[in-house]
Amino acid sequence: MSGALLLMPERAFSDAGFDSLDAVFNLNRPTDNAAIVSDLCKQYEAGALSKQSFIEQSPYTNDAEQEMKRIAQEDTANAAT
Repeated sequence: MSGALLLMPERAFSDAGFDSLDAVFNLNRPTDNAAIVSDLCKQYEAGALSKQSFIEQSPYTNDAEQEMKRIAQEDTANAAT
């Protein structure tokens, strides 16, 4: 995308326009998901972590609220049988 700006030399940017730009840098580091889940399991089994916190911190859960609803539905269905 920065190459596109170089191809438009006739485009002028004001100081205010330039100052209004934001740059966001994300640090992407490899993570050991198995170790994270193992640690979460140990904390949950020891009673130091709630089920909801476990789900919120799990690297495999994208929507903790939806996951909690699914667990509640499964518990209700299992109780009915």
